[in-house]
Amino acid sequence: MTARIARALGLVCGPPLIPVALAFLATWSSRQPYRLVDLTTFIVSLAVLPAMLVYGAYRAGYISDLGMPIREQRVLVATLSVLSAVFGAGALWWLQAQWTLVALATGTCLQLILLDLLTLRDKVSYHSAGVGGLAVAGFYLAGLTLGTVLVAVAIATGWSRWYLGKHTLRQVATGLATSLTLGLWLLVSG
Repeated sequence: MTARIARALGLVCGPPLIPVALAFLATWSSRQPYRLVDLTTFIVSLAVLPAMLVYGAYRAGYISDLGMPIREQRVLVATLSVLSAVFGAGALWWLQAQWTLVALATGTCLQLILLDLLTLRDKVSYHSAGVGGLAVAGFYLAGLTLGTVLVAVAIATGWSRWYLGKHTLRQVATGLATSLTLGLWLLVSG
């Protein structure tokens, strides 16, 4: 039963789904409607293209497993994902999207750059990083109640990555710590 819960958290809180949750959080907490082109740009650049890169690298034999358990195999995919995110943040700025969406995309880019640099030296939990970023955005956009719930989800996700043997506690903690990058950016840009 515990292993099932851990696997379910790994699926539901996977890196490709976090930008979708961020877009939902931004639209839910806003008083103004978001344009479909802006939401599509956000989700495609932060979720769809990076997921396609991972799948393409797997199909090409560059990575041995979709979970990318080998740190060296993560580096190229992580760097290409950063480029996709940077393109998306730039496109949102150019499209003059609502500032909240631009700020979330830019903050996520900064977090991904940090993760990419850390990945050069060690394996870091992108699951923990993503859900940690979602928790930070929850505090920023929706307040204490939702932020606290999302922190609990982030901790549970980190536990699941450790419990399943995907990461060490240090790798999980490092991933969670990178979410502070997004938080600092939201505070500075807000």
